Amino acid sequence: DSLIAQSQFLYSDFEPAISRGYQALAIFEQLGDIAGQSRALYTLCWAHWFADNFVEAIEFGRSSQKLAQEIKDQALEADILNNLGLVYKRTGNHELAYNVYGEALALYRKLGDKLRECKVLTNMALAYSLEGQFDNAQACVDECLIIEIENTLIEGYTNLALGQICAGTQRYDGALQYLQQAVDVAN
Repeated sequence: DSLIAQSQFLYSDFEPAISRGYQALAIFEQLGDIAGQSRALYTLCWAHWFADNFVEAIEFGRSSQKLAQEIKDQALEADILNNLGLVYKRTGNHELAYNVYGEALALYRKLGDKLRECKVLTNMALAYSLEGQFDNAQACVDECLIIEIENTLIEGYTNLALGQICAGTQRYDGALQYLQQAVDVAN
């Protein structure tokens, strides 16, 4: 049910996704599967975030995080924190977004997960860029560029972030170049 819920909310079918998420959570609770409960809560966090139910998204995210800590699943905890950063950013709570991004970043570094480390740095760069904090955004992108990862998703995110930074600093030729590169990577 949790996987079905994820696919439904990716296609903007939020109510069935949320319903499936609750069903999955109930099943995992009956089984006493704490890891499953944490993943189901994480799915509900995502579904509520996409449905613009931010209070619920934060509530489910924090509940999922608590269970991930209980079972000592640091990768899941870091994923949850990265997602909560997106929710907090969307609600305008930028300081809290950067705090949870920092926690996620520390966990990914501890785990040696370079791909997800870059993903958080790119999320931070995009957030800083949207706020007009282009120096901070550039610092995050530069950090990500130092991490040599052969991954088109990260390459696309990084080019998108660089494009936004260039546009924000009125370097429009550079912005077009990076945004075109992001499109090329996506194709």
